[in-house]
Order: sequence, then structure tokens, then C-alpha cells
Amino acid sequence: MIVRARFREQECVPGRTPSPEARALALVYAVEAAVERGDYWSAAEVARALGVSRARFSQLMRRRWIPVKKQEAAIRGHEHSCLAP
Repeated sequence: MIVRARFREQECVPGRTPSPEARALALVYAVEAAVERGDYWSAAEVARALGVSRARFSQLMRRRWIPVKKQEAAIRGHEHSCLAP
């Protein structure tokens, strides 16, 4: 739940909602940072805290291995920014 609270603190552009891909990437990097800081022991612990299955959470965490150009396109909101590796 700590991860969700940190997203609310970030500034948002009025009238623009982030794409699902951009939100998933933000979650992936926030979880990775929380584990590195020592807030959680592992990504599996974060999955339990969020109530997400480990299988689904593994799918989300794999997005960090997608090429950077595709990640940037997803964040900018390009329609054809397929996040498949």
C-alpha cells in the first residue's frame, strides 16, 4: 500500500490521464525502488501486500526489460507503443 500512496504524491497534468502502460511502468519502477530501499524484502512481498497473484505480478515486473524506447513511447502516450518485448 505504500507504493500506491507514492503515486498520488506525483504531479499530474490536468485533463490527461496516464495510459495503462504508463501506469504499469510506474508501478514496476516504484516497486523496484521500494525493494532496493529495503521497504520490502522482495517483489513477492509487494505482491502479497497489494493482493496481486505472484504470476500476474511477475508479468508486470517483466516490463522493466522492455527496450527503453518502447517504455518512453508508452509514457508519452503514443497509441502504437506495444510493450511486448
